[in-house]
Amino acid sequence: MVKLKDAKCPNCGANIEVNDKLEKSICQYCGSTVMVDEAIEKYKLEISGKVEVEGIKGRSSKIKQAIKHKKLKEYDKATKILKEVIADDEFDIEALAELVKLDIDIIENSDFDENLDSRQSDEKSFLLIDEIINTYNRISDIDESEGETYDMLDGYHEKVTHYCDVANKLIDDNESLDKYLEKLNDDYDIVSKISDKAAEEWCKELSQRMHLADFNNYYKVRYRQPGATGFSWYRLSSFKEIARNGIIESHYSWIHDGEYGNPSIADLWIKPEPDKEFKSLDEVKKALDGFLEYSNEYVEENSKSKNSEIDKANRKLDRQNTVIDAKIKMKYVKIGVMAFIILCMVIWSISILVKSFVGFIAFVILVDSWAISLPFMSIQDTLYDIKGKKREKEINKSSKRDHVK
Repeated sequence: MVKLKDAKCPNCGANIEVNDKLEKSICQYCGSTVMVDEAIEKYKLEISGKVEVEGIKGRSSKIKQAIKHKKLKEYDKATKILKEVIADDEFDIEALAELVKLDIDIIENSDFDENLDSRQSDEKSFLLIDEIINTYNRISDIDESEGETYDMLDGYHEKVTHYCDVANKLIDDNESLDKYLEKLNDDYDIVSKISDKAAEEWCKELSQRMHLADFNNYYKVRYRQPGATGFSWYRLSSFKEIARNGIIESHYSWIHDGEYGNPSIADLWIKPEPDKEFKSLDEVKKALDGFLEYSNEYVEENSKSKNSEIDKANRKLDRQNTVIDAKIKMKYVKIGVMAFIILCMVIWSISILVKSFVGFIAFVILVDSWAISLPFMSIQDTLYDIKGKKREKEINKSSKRDHVK
């Protein structure tokens, strides 16, 4: 059975079916002779044209529909439609521009506070700011003249610029807070080496200056890990992050039987007291600057005292090692004396052997009981003592401490 192809009559325009194996065919509607290849190609062109027009029409309809949803504040529906259009054509400037305007409208109709960060404000708004900047940059890359972009973003250019400034400010603020975080961790590392008491006093001062709610228990806290049956004690291990309103996230390590273990770490946010919350990042920086000024003096004062104790302890260990070295030398002298005694006995034995074999046997029996064994035993005991003294000396060396700063 011959399989026929769809075609279009060039004469009357009717849709017909032809055998593509033939060069010519007859239109069953007007009776005219048609060239098969020409009729098939005409049909393909008409179909492709219809598909293209319908696609453009569908895309325009979707964008208009998204704009209507935006006006009705049905933001999820509008976002879904626009992203579908962009997925079909990632170079569609109009859809990209509408997405920028939609994201801006969403932010302006939310409780977004640009003075806070994503932990305290709506995290979605910060993600939308990133999307606004990335989408706008993409539009600019596609439309090099920026003429079309300017028309499509009419009334939104200043807002786009504003949110770009907000994003840059967030980066600068985070970099600034990271420097404070690094300094806090450096100072805390020093005071932790000084003593628990010094670290606790330091943490208490930090908590007071930052108005942290649980400042009395900041160094050590009772906390229950998720899934645990009861509370356990945790000790501050390090500072993890400082938020733009003064909230501090810290690592806490588990304390077991008075020792600092680390089978698990608790990450806790310590918040300022409700009536003493910071209103701006500048207030947070001012409080941190004040504390770090105090911290520099505190660390310097306590480091000097601690380093003085360390020097005293190290000098004591050095004196002990000097005494140990003297004792080791004396023991080597003792070994030399015992070895000399043994050598003399051997020479004497040989001399007796030369004179009288019976006398030699009697002498061997005599010295075998105690005279030879005693020096050998003395040498063994002395070598054991030397080994112990050397171990003691190594322990003293390893016990010496470096300065805390």
